[in-house]
Parts: sequence; structure tokens; C-alpha cells
Amino acid sequence: MLTIRSATPTDFEKIWPIFHEIVSAGETYTYPSDTSKEQGFQLWITLPRQTFVAEEDGEILGTYFIKTNQSGGGDHVCNCGYMALRLLLPRLSWNLSPAVLNHAWVVFFLVTWGIAAFALRLWVPTGQERGLLQIGFFASYILLFFFGCAAAQARLLENIDKKLALPWGWISLLTIPSLFAYAILSGALKGVPFHVNGGWTMPAFAYAMWEPFVACGIMLMLLWRFRVSTQPWAFWKKLAPLCYAAFIVHAPVVVGLGVLSQAWKDYSIAMFILVGCTSLIMSFGVAALLIRLPGATKIL
Repeated sequence: MLTIRSATPTDFEKIWPIFHEIVSAGETYTYPSDTSKEQGFQLWITLPRQTFVAEEDGEILGTYFIKTNQSGGGDHVCNCGYMALRLLLPRLSWNLSPAVLNHAWVVFFLVTWGIAAFALRLWVPTGQERGLLQIGFFASYILLFFFGCAAAQARLLENIDKKLALPWGWISLLTIPSLFAYAILSGALKGVPFHVNGGWTMPAFAYAMWEPFVACGIMLMLLWRFRVSTQPWAFWKKLAPLCYAAFIVHAPVVVGLGVLSQAWKDYSIAMFILVGCTSLIMSFGVAALLIRLPGATKIL
């Protein structure tokens, strides 16, 4: 049985082969490829806030750590780094046919994603943690990760065209207000409970299905317009170099704005719109300043 537990210093003997293989390949982490075992111990066991291992029958198959991103009032914002045993991967078939780039397969993937999210939140609702992680959102992380790996070999994501992306862009736009409409019709504005975090409730199921149908259109449109389109708009070309830096800084920006807007907490929808729009603009604004720092372009 696979179990996840806190790592002990003695576990690093079993972690080291995984750590060494991944770091020496130089494909993911920015650690030097010649990182020594002693340095690896410091990086993976000593420095993080907490380190965990995934263990089955005494064998460590994967590991991850949590480390604080900020100090002081932002010490609850964390980064997670993880590694998994490469021996598991050959058991999976990674090759997807271009035939999956059709609406029927997209619907199948989204329904699977929604059902997986709903089922996972029966165990750990969103807003609750296991091992300092928001497990309730892991259905999307895991499914998108494996689909990305499977799509990479055939370069499927570079073949997203307007015919596939545009209808899902419209579906995404139409889906966004649907959850809020459902909440209003259910009496949420009058104080009727409308719990979407998890459990055997229709709002929880609606939220689990709402997420993938909103996200899909956004992702397909972004892939088509930015990565695939040969003539992206000038505005997007200016934003593209800032995206990674904006992603890095968005968490503290969102948290900071959320704290500052507590006076609006009784108007949750207005607060959501205000914080969402403002944090988007501020994240790209901060990113534009960051990349001007000496040496920042090598990282961001």
C-alpha cells in the first residue's frame, strides 16, 4: 500500500538515487548537475520547511518538500518541489494520436477531470490540507501533467487550431457565470448555504465540473493564439515574455490584495472580481519591473 509520510534524515539514503538521477540530468531543477550527496541533503532535507516521501513496501517511490516562499506575514505562501522514481514511467504508454484533438475527446477528458475532482474532494475538500498541500485541487494537476507528457511526443499541443479552440473559448465564457447564477438561484444571496468545497452536494459537484469547462477554453485559446498562431496580436507579444515572472509573483500579490480587501468580505462576488482583475494587472506590472533587474532574464 502506498503511504505518504514525513521524511526523516535516514530516508535520504533512499531518496538520493532519485535526487541524483533527476538533478544530474539537468532537465528540471536548477541545481548544479554535479550536486554532491551532502549538498543534496542540505537542499532536500535541511533547508525545506518539511519533506515528505511516498513509500510502498519499504521502497521510496517519490518525494516532495514544502518551503516558505516569503517571510513575516507571507510565510504561509509556499513552494513545492517533487521528484518521482523514473522506473514507474515505462509502465505507462505516453503516445497519443492526433485523433484525440476533437471535441468528443475533449468532452471525455473534461468529464473525467470533473468526476475525479469531485471524488477527491469527498476525501479532502478544497480549503483543507494534507501535508501542507491542497489535495482537493490535485485532480487537475495530475491529469494535466500526464496528458502533457503523453501529448509531448507527438507535439499535439502545437497542433491546436482555431477550429478546435474557438468553440471551447465560447463555452468557457458562457460557463464562467453559470456557477454564480446557480448560487443566486439557490438563494446564496439570502443566506442559504451553498457549499462548493466538497461532499455529496450538488453545489460541490457543479463546482467540480465548472472548473474544467472554464479552464479548457482558456487553455486551448492560449495555445492557439500564443504558441500556434503565426500572427499573434502585438499586445500578446508584449505580454508573453512577462508570463513566467507574473506566474512567480502572483501568489503573494493575490494574498496581499485579499488581506487588504477584507472590508469587502461581505460582498464576496465583488471582492472576487476586484481581487482577480487587480492581481492580474499587478502581477504583470511587477513582472515588468523584475525582468529589468540585472541578470533577471536568466531566471525569469
